[in-house]
Amino acid sequence: METAQLAEGNIEELSTWKRERSIEELRSFVTERLTSLPDDDDVE
Repeated sequence: METAQLAEGNIEELSTWKRERSIEELRSFVTERLTSLPDDDDVE
């Protein structure tokens, strides 16, 4: 029983980490896009 609960906790931790990880990646991606936007405007 105890090991099952431990495994459950680890899985929850892992999914939380994955979620935070993807949010970080999204944030950096958006930041990169926003910083490159002025260049696009200059081209026009």
